[in-house]
Amino acid sequence: IITGDIFERLNVSNFIDKDFYGWVALEDNFRVIAPAFRIISQQLDEYDFTQVREDILKGIYQELVDLETRHGLGEYYTPDWLCEKIVQHIDIRRDSTFLDPACGSGSFLRVIIDRLKAKYPDMSAAEIAQHVAGIDIHPLSVQISKNTMLLALGEKIRHAPHPVKLRVFLGNALSEQLSIFNFQFSIVIGNPPWLTYKDVTNKDYQDELRDLAHKYRLLPKTANV
Repeated sequence: IITGDIFERLNVSNFIDKDFYGWVALEDNFRVIAPAFRIISQQLDEYDFTQVREDILKGIYQELVDLETRHGLGEYYTPDWLCEKIVQHIDIRRDSTFLDPACGSGSFLRVIIDRLKAKYPDMSAAEIAQHVAGIDIHPLSVQISKNTMLLALGEKIRHAPHPVKLRVFLGNALSEQLSIFNFQFSIVIGNPPWLTYKDVTNKDYQDELRDLAHKYRLLPKTANV
């Protein structure tokens, strides 16, 4: 589980990236951690994750990372009901591509996946995952978002003919790192914490953000934001 090998065998190609958490799998470290890891695994076996209908990991993240750190990173989490209400007003099509540039625990990503599954039940896990992407500045958020997407995709993962890639990336959405994407998104959604009311109502600031999005090929001229 820690190295990610089991997820590869279960049709998820990049659930674990060998980056910030790779130290856990080193032999000397794992020998110390293994007893606690086994207890955690046994506790998880008591839960049924096949019927998840909300972002269950949001609360875990908020418990693990203190409020001051989260706000210092500009993290303000959006309630599930609000994510669902916002997505209800989006014209979602089969070829729509979505980006949450500050995805947090993946609340918006989960709701979008649920909508795609309901509206286009024949879409495969790989097709859905190819249309939904997220970025976050916190490595733990990235891992939790991947887990949220995995739970949302559910049984579709089992039927995938090839391992599915979850498109959640560690990075700053206002930096050059957006070059990781080689195509445009038709819908950018989320709760951008870098905006204040003064910013939102300032036309010059709106134009600056729009120009930045076009520069990094985040969205075409006709995109909805």
